Amino acid sequence: LGGDLDNDNKINTEDESAMNLAFDTALGETGFSSAADIDDDDVVGLSDLLILGANLSANAITGVAPVYKSTPGINAGAAVELVDVPLDVVAGEEFTVMVQLQDITMLQGYSMNLVYDSMSLEVVDLVSPLLQDRPAVRVLRPGARGEYVLAEALKSHESIPIGQSLLAEVSFRALRAIEAPQIAVENAYITDAGSIVELAARVTRAIPQQFLLRQNMPNPFNPSTHISFDVAMDGVPVTLTIYNITGQPIRH
Repeated sequence: LGGDLDNDNKINTEDESAMNLAFDTALGETGFSSAADIDDDDVVGLSDLLILGANLSANAITGVAPVYKSTPGINAGAAVELVDVPLDVVAGEEFTVMVQLQDITMLQGYSMNLVYDSMSLEVVDLVSPLLQDRPAVRVLRPGARGEYVLAEALKSHESIPIGQSLLAEVSFRALRAIEAPQIAVENAYITDAGSIVELAARVTRAIPQQFLLRQNMPNPFNPSTHISFDVAMDGVPVTLTIYNITGQPIRH
């Protein structure tokens, strides 16, 4: 039965702990577990967590490992938004960022990576009220340096209505003075019963006082980076052009 990670013919808290330790790893990485990779795609991710959660409540004879497909389904257009990210902070200042889900019709589970500049910021507290009153398998822990992993899956085959909901409140402390703290969401997915949707990610800040192109983060990077810029008024069209080292434009 999918989710019996320690091969004792039971799915229980020991299996949840094993999934927590292996979650967000890929084949060849430290911490990867082939047992936790229930769907055999060489990554321990949301679909594995969902299978474990669903089978925790299943009869051992009739439990079926669900097959989750990447389709928009009823959650097309869903998004995750970081709200209240400040423009500037001083050393030692603490602030709280809201992680808000938008336009979610039904939800069975989610996973995402909250990334930030660990040389400038540290996470001092994280609470996730979204599924706190429901039985769920949870992964809420630091991942790689400058990353926090958030994932939950209901312990059932059912989905629940969500709409616009607060997923988490994350409190940061500034380790130095920072202009526009670099905080973003990557690899954000939610699922209803059988469909996985990749979430669009947005960051909401106060309107700045001047135009400014900021340093990309991370730098160097592989395979992606975030390029942030400030626009001193709302609703202004913006063109961002990226050049290679010889001065040729390569992206608009």
